[in-house]
Amino acid sequence: MHFTNIYPKLAASDKASAVASALRHRLIDQREPVGLGDCNGLARRPARPTPRVVPLSAREVDQALAQYPGWRRVGKTLIRDLSTREFDEALRLVERVAQLAVDYLRRPDMCISEFNRVRLRIVNLHHSGLTEAELRLAAKTSAVIDEHNAAEAQPATHAA
Repeated sequence: MHFTNIYPKLAASDKASAVASALRHRLIDQREPVGLGDCNGLARRPARPTPRVVPLSAREVDQALAQYPGWRRVGKTLIRDLSTREFDEALRLVERVAQLAVDYLRRPDMCISEFNRVRLRIVNLHHSGLTEAELRLAAKTSAVIDEHNAAEAQPATHAA
């Protein structure tokens, strides 16, 4: 079955994702030419930098974590423990980290205990170790935690 028989009216920019989907669902034979043409210059565009998928060595991870205080490596997991003054602060922090993780397509474990203690665990379940993607999430999470701590340290101003 040829691609143009399945999706004849798709715009050229949509054809690339449709082809990938069709290949995944085995709707077209992988040996047939797909007939995308130039696909709006897609072949000429530079490739986007992608995260390194090869797991990093323990030494590489430890060297990278030295830049981000508070993080430690335990086996193939990155862990950061912190505490807040109140439970609602811990909830706000976990919510910000959760949104960040969704943006980075990662799913860290986050736990609030004793009302104000937060533990963040970043692990890659799809590869046999930590990759650059987990380190980038740890770095961005550190920035979010620093912003959160700075905002919470500001004295509250009350209107009289």
